[in-house]
Amino acid sequence: MSKLVINGSTGQAIEAPLSPSDIAEQRANRVAYEQGLPAVTVLMVKAEAERRIEEGTLVNGVLIKADLQSSFRLHGIVTAAGRDPNKTWTFMTDGGVKMTVNKTQAEAIFDAIEAHVSGMLATSATLQELVASMTTVELEAFDPTDNANWP
Repeated sequence: MSKLVINGSTGQAIEAPLSPSDIAEQRANRVAYEQGLPAVTVLMVKAEAERRIEEGTLVNGVLIKADLQSSFRLHGIVTAAGRDPNKTWTFMTDGGVKMTVNKTQAEAIFDAIEAHVSGMLATSATLQELVASMTTVELEAFDPTDNANWP
């Protein structure tokens, strides 16, 4: 599955793969039609958790993405660091920050991303349980994207 996005450098529409949050949103829309408000709200919570996971977290003031590709790359750096603890890696964040990290720094970034993902999943589980006990009025008023619901 794919979606159309605008290429920032050319301005042309191109096909891009759907992200996990795009897929979750499509699933929520389908379930909304088939199963009603409680199931939709749970899927909205899941989609919001995925969006926040993909967005990433601040590590020493620098936004580090936690999407699958970024996490995979970071895992590769940490794995390689185990083989050569003196090596450094240089990369540019999406925010334009050039970073050079050693083994200890790469592991610290990896740990921060892991904690971020774990926190989002735990909060999502708690919110899903909360949704299950809500009345229709509470469900209609509940906004899964509200920052007050998330760490």
